Amino acid sequence: MFVRTWRNRIVKWGIRETRILRYALGSTLAMAIALGFAWPLSYLVPVLILGFLDPKSKPPTIKSSITFILILDIACILGVVISQYLLDYPLIHLTLMGLLFLQLFYAKKSSINQDLKTWIMVAGLIIPIMGLASQGLDIMVAINIAIGAVIMVIINLFIYMILPESEVEKKEADAVLLSNEVSQSIRFSEAVTSLIVIMPVVILFYLFNWYNYVLVLIFIAMLGSMPALSKSFATGKVMIIGNLMGGALAIIVYEVLVMVPHFYFLIWIMFLAALYFGTELFSDKKAAPLYGMAFSTLIIVIGSTTTGTSNAGEKVWIRVIQIAVAVIYVVLAYRFLDKWKEASGDKERGKVEVA
Repeated sequence: MFVRTWRNRIVKWGIRETRILRYALGSTLAMAIALGFAWPLSYLVPVLILGFLDPKSKPPTIKSSITFILILDIACILGVVISQYLLDYPLIHLTLMGLLFLQLFYAKKSSINQDLKTWIMVAGLIIPIMGLASQGLDIMVAINIAIGAVIMVIINLFIYMILPESEVEKKEADAVLLSNEVSQSIRFSEAVTSLIVIMPVVILFYLFNWYNYVLVLIFIAMLGSMPALSKSFATGKVMIIGNLMGGALAIIVYEVLVMVPHFYFLIWIMFLAALYFGTELFSDKKAAPLYGMAFSTLIIVIGSTTTGTSNAGEKVWIRVIQIAVAVIYVVLAYRFLDKWKEASGDKERGKVEVA
């Protein structure tokens, strides 16, 4: 009865207001659960749930949620298998990983959405790398990623239950999905480009056992699979600016928390920040995506530095620098590939003219 009355009230709200509140409540609830229970890698839940609450997200269903969990569980099991049996054969391991990622990038958005791709990539990258650090750690990481995914799905379903989707939103989501579909040749080109951006870093991580810098790899995987970066350098600049904005705000929030070190105060700050960034993200401003990037950076920095470590103050700066390095690398890598394609195209046109 209560839920039905609440849903009737929500219907009377504007679509934008509902989306903003959904964004703020979902991210704050995920942050509260992640920091409250603080299981390993819990800080990934609030940042990865943002993809399910942004303007282009499609509302969840019970079927899609169960499918999401099953596919991710399979990815986690595959990550453990690779870690247990293929780490001693890096050529085979990296080749297999490259082929899997290529297929993942090439898949149609109607078959597998960007959010699931991100979770699969995170699982496929982190689990084997943790296997390099310690035997058995890969299994623990796989279990924690699976737990995080289940919690994220439950939060997402709950948020859409109390803040339901309108008929207009359903039509918009279907229209966005159809408009995002591209030809096979374009999808393959974008997939190869994303693979070229990500794999060199993956290889370096395995060669030098950089498991302590796994956050850098996570961000490179998340951003490297975004074909929009290959189409516009302006998008890349937005990513860099948004990262710097979120990093600066994370430092300010941490300093405030040092003065008032209370859990509920942190959650209240994050809710206010989510409302502000959500208001800007769900606007018609050209810089709207910048605020989504800034908020994700804020969440992951605060989430990864407030888990009970004594050197949290130092970790804030380290996390901000790590994320900045990841974003700048991805943007410059896409920019380099774009310039290289342009140069190759000019050479081909020159040969044709000479002929």
